[in-house]
Amino acid sequence: MNEQDFMALKQETVESLEHRVGNVVRAHFGAEAMETVRKAILALDESRYNSWKAADTELVANLVDAIWKGHDPVTQEGQRIAYLHRRWITIAGTLPYVPESHRKLVELCTEESRFNARYENEVPGCGMFLRDAVRAYVKTQWGAWETGRL
Repeated sequence: MNEQDFMALKQETVESLEHRVGNVVRAHFGAEAMETVRKAILALDESRYNSWKAADTELVANLVDAIWKGHDPVTQEGQRIAYLHRRWITIAGTLPYVPESHRKLVELCTEESRFNARYENEVPGCGMFLRDAVRAYVKTQWGAWETGRL
Protein backbone atom coordinates (compact mmCIF):
# COMPACT_ATOMS: atom_id res chain seq x y z
CA MET A 1 0.00 0.00 0.00
CA ASN A 2 1.43 3.40 -0.90
CA GLU A 3 1.79 6.14 1.73
CA GLN A 4 -1.13 8.20 0.46
CA ASP A 5 -3.50 5.22 0.55
CA PHE A 6 -2.25 4.27 4.00
CA MET A 7 -2.84 7.79 5.35
CA ALA A 8 -6.35 7.70 3.87
CA LEU A 9 -6.98 4.35 5.60
CA LYS A 10 -5.84 5.73 8.96
CA GLN A 11 -7.96 8.86 8.49
CA GLU A 12 -10.97 6.67 7.69
CA THR A 13 -10.28 4.65 10.83
CA VAL A 14 -10.16 7.81 12.94
CA GLU A 15 -13.38 9.12 11.40
CA SER A 16 -15.14 5.81 12.02
CA LEU A 17 -14.00 5.75 15.64
CA GLU A 18 -15.06 9.36 16.07
CA HIS A 19 -18.49 8.62 14.62
CA ARG A 20 -19.03 5.50 16.75
CA VAL A 21 -17.70 6.56 20.14
CA GLY A 22 -16.16 10.03 20.01
CA ASN A 23 -18.84 11.77 22.08
CA VAL A 24 -18.92 8.99 24.66
CA VAL A 25 -15.13 9.00 25.05
CA ARG A 26 -15.08 12.77 25.48
CA ALA A 27 -17.92 12.62 28.02
CA HIS A 28 -16.19 9.98 30.16
CA PHE A 29 -12.49 10.67 29.59
CA GLY A 30 -12.30 14.23 28.24
CA ALA A 31 -11.54 15.77 24.86
CA GLU A 32 -7.82 15.28 25.35
CA ALA A 33 -8.27 11.49 25.48
CA MET A 34 -10.01 11.40 22.11
CA GLU A 35 -7.39 13.70 20.60
CA THR A 36 -4.60 11.48 21.97
CA VAL A 37 -6.18 8.44 20.36
CA ARG A 38 -6.63 10.27 17.05
CA LYS A 39 -2.99 11.36 17.00
CA ALA A 40 -1.75 7.91 18.00
CA ILE A 41 -3.65 6.22 15.16
CA LEU A 42 -2.48 8.75 12.60
CA ALA A 43 1.13 8.33 13.77
CA LEU A 44 1.15 4.52 13.35
CA ASP A 45 3.39 3.02 10.72
CA GLU A 46 1.92 0.23 8.63
CA SER A 47 3.39 -2.55 10.76
CA ARG A 48 1.99 -1.10 14.02
CA TYR A 49 -1.34 -0.37 12.37
CA ASN A 50 -1.60 -3.97 11.20
CA SER A 51 -0.62 -5.20 14.68
CA TRP A 52 -3.30 -3.01 16.23
CA LYS A 53 -5.98 -4.25 13.83
CA ALA A 54 -4.85 -7.85 14.34
CA ALA A 55 -5.19 -7.43 18.12
CA ASP A 56 -8.80 -6.32 17.60
CA THR A 57 -9.57 -9.27 15.34
CA GLU A 58 -7.93 -11.71 17.76
CA LEU A 59 -9.74 -10.11 20.70
CA VAL A 60 -13.17 -10.52 19.15
CA ALA A 61 -12.46 -14.08 17.98
CA ASN A 62 -11.26 -15.05 21.45
CA LEU A 63 -14.24 -13.39 23.12
CA VAL A 64 -16.67 -15.30 20.92
CA ASP A 65 -14.78 -18.55 21.54
CA ALA A 66 -14.77 -17.96 25.31
CA ILE A 67 -18.52 -17.36 25.35
CA TRP A 68 -19.26 -20.45 23.25
CA LYS A 69 -16.98 -22.61 25.41
CA GLY A 70 -18.34 -21.19 28.68
CA HIS A 71 -15.00 -19.91 30.00
CA ASP A 72 -14.89 -17.92 33.20
CA PRO A 73 -13.53 -14.35 32.78
CA VAL A 74 -11.07 -14.79 35.67
CA THR A 75 -9.36 -17.81 34.11
CA GLN A 76 -6.17 -17.68 32.11
CA GLU A 77 -8.24 -17.39 28.91
CA GLY A 78 -10.13 -14.43 30.33
CA GLN A 79 -6.90 -12.75 31.33
CA ARG A 80 -5.49 -13.31 27.84
CA ILE A 81 -8.57 -11.60 26.41
CA ALA A 82 -8.12 -8.69 28.83
CA TYR A 83 -4.49 -8.41 27.71
CA LEU A 84 -5.56 -8.36 24.04
CA HIS A 85 -7.97 -5.56 24.87
CA ARG A 86 -5.12 -3.76 26.63
CA ARG A 87 -3.00 -4.08 23.46
CA TRP A 88 -5.86 -2.71 21.41
CA ILE A 89 -6.68 0.27 23.67
CA THR A 90 -3.02 1.23 23.95
CA ILE A 91 -2.92 1.14 20.15
CA ALA A 92 -0.41 -1.69 19.96
CA GLY A 93 1.61 -0.32 22.86
CA THR A 94 2.08 3.23 21.60
CA LEU A 95 0.06 4.78 24.46
CA PRO A 96 0.72 4.31 28.18
CA TYR A 97 -1.39 1.76 30.00
CA VAL A 98 -3.50 3.02 32.91
CA PRO A 99 -5.28 0.14 34.66
CA GLU A 100 -8.04 2.28 36.19
CA SER A 101 -8.85 3.84 32.80
CA HIS A 102 -8.97 0.35 31.30
CA ARG A 103 -11.48 -0.72 33.93
CA LYS A 104 -13.53 2.42 33.41
CA LEU A 105 -13.53 1.90 29.65
CA VAL A 106 -14.87 -1.65 29.81
CA GLU A 107 -17.62 -0.57 32.19
CA LEU A 108 -18.90 1.30 29.14
CA CYS A 109 -19.12 -2.03 27.29
CA THR A 110 -22.20 -2.81 29.35
CA GLU A 111 -23.47 0.71 30.10
CA GLU A 112 -23.23 2.56 26.77
CA SER A 113 -25.04 1.21 23.72
CA ARG A 114 -22.30 2.22 21.26
CA PHE A 115 -19.64 0.32 23.18
CA ASN A 116 -21.98 -2.53 23.98
CA ALA A 117 -22.91 -3.02 20.33
CA ARG A 118 -19.24 -3.49 19.38
CA TYR A 119 -19.09 -6.75 21.31
CA GLU A 120 -22.71 -7.84 21.76
CA ASN A 121 -23.29 -7.87 18.00
CA GLU A 122 -20.83 -10.76 17.82
CA VAL A 123 -22.37 -12.98 20.51
CA PRO A 124 -24.55 -11.90 23.45
CA GLY A 125 -22.50 -11.87 26.62
CA CYS A 126 -19.21 -10.69 25.08
CA GLY A 127 -19.45 -7.21 26.63
CA MET A 128 -20.04 -8.58 30.12
CA PHE A 129 -17.30 -11.19 29.70
CA LEU A 130 -14.82 -8.51 28.63
CA ARG A 131 -15.85 -6.23 31.51
CA ASP A 132 -15.41 -9.03 34.05
CA ALA A 133 -12.13 -10.22 32.53
CA VAL A 134 -10.66 -6.71 32.60
CA ARG A 135 -11.88 -6.14 36.17
CA ALA A 136 -9.91 -9.24 37.21
CA TYR A 137 -6.92 -8.25 35.05
CA VAL A 138 -6.81 -4.73 36.51
CA LYS A 139 -7.09 -6.10 40.04
CA THR A 140 -4.13 -8.35 39.26
CA GLN A 141 -2.18 -5.45 37.73
CA TRP A 142 -2.82 -3.13 40.67
CA GLY A 143 -2.05 -5.89 43.14
CA ALA A 144 1.27 -6.50 41.36
CA TRP A 145 1.94 -2.76 41.24
CA GLU A 146 1.25 -2.30 44.95
CA THR A 147 3.71 -5.05 45.83
CA GLY A 148 6.37 -3.88 43.39
CA ARG A 149 5.94 -6.78 40.94
CA LEU A 150 4.65 -4.70 38.04
